[in-house]
Amino acid sequence: MRVYVPVTPAGLRALVESGGLGPPPIIGYAVTGPLREWYAAGDEEEMEYAAMTLAAQAALRFLAAADDHQMQRMVLAVDTGNATPDESQGRGAVVIDAAVAHREVVAVHADTAEAEADVTAAVAVVRAGGPRDDDEQFVVDSCEAHELAWFATQEVGDLLS
Repeated sequence: MRVYVPVTPAGLRALVESGGLGPPPIIGYAVTGPLREWYAAGDEEEMEYAAMTLAAQAALRFLAAADDHQMQRMVLAVDTGNATPDESQGRGAVVIDAAVAHREVVAVHADTAEAEADVTAAVAVVRAGGPRDDDEQFVVDSCEAHELAWFATQEVGDLLS
């Protein structure tokens, strides 16, 4: 199953240094039955994109909770057989019940430099408890308007430099 796992830059660095992500449980997002029902009009590729987008939204919350100075949403695309749907964690959410080995990561999706100002502003809104009004929602939406770029696993070092 392809699972999209939100991480911070520090989380990606820890994955590279330790060779894995964990300990479990690890929350990710995938094309689950409820996601299919919610996004019934989409084809498989569009549903995968929806799952990745949910992970990007979670990555923004992770950044807001972290003490990471690199303002970049990151999502790992992971192929694993250890994921179980858990809608109590949100639409499309799954729980991975084993550590994720570095070799299971097939790609990284991450913000490019053009998104940094919008991501930084959105993190500030979330850290302050928002979005609480239309103006703050606009700031978060501006961040989410940036598409995450695809990076091969061989390019992870470039993301961390």
